[in-house]
Amino acid sequence: MYSCIRLFLFVCRVMTMLLVFCLSLPVAVSGAVYPGFKSLGIWNAEKNLRLDLAVWYPSGRKPFSVKYNDWEFRAARGAVPSPGKHPAIVLSHDSGGSRFSHHVLASQLASRGFVVIAPTHYGDNEYQMDFLFSTRHMQSRIWEIHNILDLMETHDDLAGMIRSDRIFFVGIGAGGTAAFLAAGAFLDAAGWKNACASESADVDNQTVSAYCERWARERLDRMAFAQDLRFDGFDSRFQKVVAIMPHYGMFLTNRSLRAVRTPCVWITTSQGGEKLLRKSELSALLKIFSLPEADTASLRSPCADPELSSVPELCSPELSQKQKMLQERLAAALALIFSEAEEDRTDMPKTILR
Repeated sequence: MYSCIRLFLFVCRVMTMLLVFCLSLPVAVSGAVYPGFKSLGIWNAEKNLRLDLAVWYPSGRKPFSVKYNDWEFRAARGAVPSPGKHPAIVLSHDSGGSRFSHHVLASQLASRGFVVIAPTHYGDNEYQMDFLFSTRHMQSRIWEIHNILDLMETHDDLAGMIRSDRIFFVGIGAGGTAAFLAAGAFLDAAGWKNACASESADVDNQTVSAYCERWARERLDRMAFAQDLRFDGFDSRFQKVVAIMPHYGMFLTNRSLRAVRTPCVWITTSQGGEKLLRKSELSALLKIFSLPEADTASLRSPCADPELSSVPELCSPELSQKQKMLQERLAAALALIFSEAEEDRTDMPKTILR
């Protein structure tokens, strides 16, 4: 009898401890959506392919501080995804970035119901930029993106929460160029031919003279005359792509953008590269919006590494009020662009930020 009483008291203490522990966890308000997070490292020996992916997704669990190497952000790491399947976005970072470079934007999109998959691109990231200004630059990105789409169909952590009929691509800077290629465009050497003839030309807030420095021009000359410059990066699994301030703007001509086969949105600055194009010659599937006062650096997320944060183009210790505003407006615009009802809208604003 005494043993039974002791066992009963022990069970009560354990249950009380479990209850206190559960109550101490952050619990979501009913119906609220928060950013869940997980990190995936994929190695395919047959393809000699490594993918380092950050995945944000809708969750009912409140976020908490997560630290990953030099990056710190708020998300519900390892949380159970919200029920059902959700639209997905592949988010491709700018040159010199990583899978965490746009964690603020990714979190905002996850809170709006999207699964966001962000890779660190081999050959063009914060630790390695060997592919810059070469044909391998875009070819490698596109190959990785194709493989990410394959993974979304088969990986247990992804396939169960992704709607295969609502897959989108958002690219920033070099990622924006990859977005155009995934939509069916190509890099056109004819655009580079006279790019350095006038230093007054500007493509999406990029001074062409920066590309005409001797070291860059020599690489771009080789790139322009390479036999494999024009390759097919098209992937029909994307329902829509968004190219934000793409690099290699000189290679994006009327002829190359006329080849776009997937609905595509080009987001430029207020004085962007669209002024150099004859819009009547572009694909009817291409829309052009502007995000005034923005550049690729303003769309980066804060990081904790003092070395990285000392270079504003890579990241900063914290977002300015202007950066917060720009990124919030961009997230809202992307959610609208990818909305199932957007196809029926005729009043989409051409300027995202007024």
